[in-house]
This record gives sequence, structure tokens and C-alpha cells, in this order.
Amino acid sequence: NDATENAMLANFLAGQSAYIGFTDAASEGRFRMVNGEPTAYTNWAAGQPNNANGYEDHVIMKGDGKWDDIYGSYNMEFIVEVPCLDVQQIAGLPSGSVFPVGTTTVTYQSTDNCGNTATESFDVTINACATAPLTPPTACPSKGRYSNYFWIKKVQMGAINNVSNNNNGYGDFTSMSTNIARGSNQMINVAPAYSGSAYWMYWTIWIDYNQDGDFNDNGEKIVSYKHYQPLQIDFKVPTTCKLGPTLMRVSMKYGSYAHGCETFTYGEVEDYIVNITGSNLRPTSDSRNEASVTVLENTDLPAPTGESLEMATAQLQQSSLKAFPNPVKRQLTINVNNIQATDATLRIFNSIGQTLHTQLLETTDQQQVFLNVEDYQDGIYFISIEGSDLQPLLQKFTKF
Repeated sequence: NDATENAMLANFLAGQSAYIGFTDAASEGRFRMVNGEPTAYTNWAAGQPNNANGYEDHVIMKGDGKWDDIYGSYNMEFIVEVPCLDVQQIAGLPSGSVFPVGTTTVTYQSTDNCGNTATESFDVTINACATAPLTPPTACPSKGRYSNYFWIKKVQMGAINNVSNNNNGYGDFTSMSTNIARGSNQMINVAPAYSGSAYWMYWTIWIDYNQDGDFNDNGEKIVSYKHYQPLQIDFKVPTTCKLGPTLMRVSMKYGSYAHGCETFTYGEVEDYIVNITGSNLRPTSDSRNEASVTVLENTDLPAPTGESLEMATAQLQQSSLKAFPNPVKRQLTINVNNIQATDATLRIFNSIGQTLHTQLLETTDQQQVFLNVEDYQDGIYFISIEGSDLQPLLQKFTKF
């Protein structure tokens, strides 16, 4: 209502912006408070209100206390004015209490300046604790950019027995877990899959024994082994590793061994959970610390031909897009080349970030998208193409 109240609210905002319930949505240029209260005070910023693009019908207070009219579709704080009331809790647990398992009723009573009272009750229900899921610390990311030629087909260890298809370079299988005890002997089976001929694959497996989110610590690399066939890896769990859920990372890379936190060109990575326990250990006569590897011969899998993947992918070209005519009045033609990602998505958005059109692109060398923009307002728009294996593409066009 006045400059003093405006300054107080701006101080509470602490540099943010918030809707204040002032709008001309009902009649352009006639701003009113949503509660119908008359307004004699305003504090517009320079050049405001300007109703940009004909759609700015809602007013915000900026962090400096100045007002601005904007769109009503932003996620933003808002200021609410409520009458002065005295509110007291009259039933339920006192503040600071711990709710018991079951249902507790809490009741509040409010009294206004005229002595009128009203009560409101609600129930708080606390369920008995369930067993928490096994969730390891967040680990550094790793993936292969291209997995169309080969991918991890199988990982088997204890209760984990996962057979999967191409996961576009990374498979998050942390919903799968198995228990392993300190000092116990364990076995992992892994197998590759190929879309065509076989290649020599560089396998590396880690377990984040100290649960610090990386795989750089001594003893966390279980094995590194190069072969094109399925493998069986036998290893011993250290007796000093940290108890509880932790991450196991399986990496299959072409050309060289991967680092634990590497994004590489060809191959695939999969993550699992192992829950390390320290109870019910059985003594073992095996004192080895280093893993041993057994090649599981698959007679149906021919040996690599010697052709390098670089030769096989020599024709791989960069993805591109081109839109014309530009400027455009009615129909926009978009040429898209060399899209190999299965989740490549084309999006049209305006200058304030509102999405107007989306569609999934085909996995092909060349394709055309025809878009009718006749109903678009005159102005500047953007085309973007994004996907898991794509460098994002962006082009601007003008509608007139």
C-alpha cells in the first residue's frame, strides 16, 4: 500500500523476485489487486509495464523493490497477505516431540481481533520403518559414447544375473544387488555382444571398497583383461573394506583399458550394488589376493578379423541440421543429417524458452522435418537437437 510496506517486502525477498497479486489479465492496462483492494501506490521499474509480446499480465516485485509485468507461467515465489490472527495449538503433542508409530491428532484454534474463533484438526500418521534400499554413495560418471558395434551382454555375480541389450553406452543397474562378505572368495561372469564381427575388448571391473565415489584407491580395481570371449573372474574380497552397500562398475572398452571415471568413445559401462557384510565368514584355504581369469570359450563366436573399428567407422560423420527458408512465413523445412542416437529429439522453442514443438527423430543418415509455423507470432525462434550420443545442435530462425 505504500513505500514502507514495499521496502519491507523487498528486504524479505533478499534479491529474489516474487508475484505480488497485481494483474491486468481481466482488462489490459487496468491493473488490480486480486483481492479487489484499491491501489494508490505503485513502484514500476523504468520502462514498465510494457506488456512484451502482448502476454505480460502479472506483476512481480524484483529484489530491489521495483515492479515489472511478466508472463504468469514462471515458477516463482509469491507474496500472500492474510488477516492478523492469534493461532494456538490446543491438542496434540507439544512442539519438539517425536511422533510415535500410529496416528496422532493435532488441533489448532485461531482467534481474530473481534474475538471470533475457529478450530482445525489434522492427523499425522507414522508408519513403522521399512528396510531401507541399498543405495551407495554417488559415484563419478563413466560411459561409452558409441555402443552400436558391441555392448555388455551379461554380468553374473551371486544374486546378480543380468542379461541386457545395448544400453547406449551406460546401464544403471543399481537396483540389482548381491551380498559379499569380507575375506570371501567371489566369482563374476561377464560376456560381450557384437552387432557384427567380434573385436578385442578391454574389460575392467572395480568395487568402490572405501565408498568414496571413485575407483582410484589401492585394491579397488578387481581385474583388467583383454579378450573377445566371455570371461570368468575369481577374486578375494579384502578383509578391511568398508561394510554396507557400495558400487561395482563393469567397463568394456575398445582400444585400451578404461579409467574408472572415464567417458570414452567405443564400448559400454554398467553399474551394480554389492552389499559388503562382515558376519558369518567361513575360513577359506585360498590366500590369493589377485584375481584369476578363465576364458569361457564360445565356439559360435568367431575370432576377430583384424579389422580395426576405426576402419569400420571411417564414414562416420558429424550430425548437422539446416532450416530454410529463413526468415520463414508459412512452412519451415529442416534437413537433419547423420543421426545415430535412438533418443535424438528435435525441439522448437521461443525467445523466452517456451517449447512449442517436440518430436523424436529417426536413426538415419538423412531426414527432413516439415513444420507449419504460420500460426507462430512474428519473432525469433530456435531449433535444438539433443540426444545421449549427440553433440547438441542449435539453429535460430525468424518468423515474419
